[in-house]
Amino acid sequence: MSIPEIQVARSAKVAADSPEPGSLEQAAKHREIARAVKVLNDGGGVGAGSEVRFAIDKSSGNALIRIVDRVTNEVIRQIPSESVIRMAEVLKNLGPGERPA
Repeated sequence: MSIPEIQVARSAKVAADSPEPGSLEQAAKHREIARAVKVLNDGGGVGAGSEVRFAIDKSSGNALIRIVDRVTNEVIRQIPSESVIRMAEVLKNLGPGERPA
């Protein structure tokens, strides 16, 4: 699953432009996360060679936080992880009483 990165400065605008119900609350949540990410990056809170990036999962609209190597852009850690995102999608698509295959 590929989830495009959204620059911290633009993250609140993307959420605010969303036509979905509850987007004002979601925009506020995204602004709060963006501020926290900026504080971490400015203070070197995740290490000299790493930075925190904020992204939005297009399918669910949920916020993702990634710790990325500044040189290689390799994702070191993502919260929630890809496996959790996939599991949530499978569970969401199950009908009442169904079990995952």
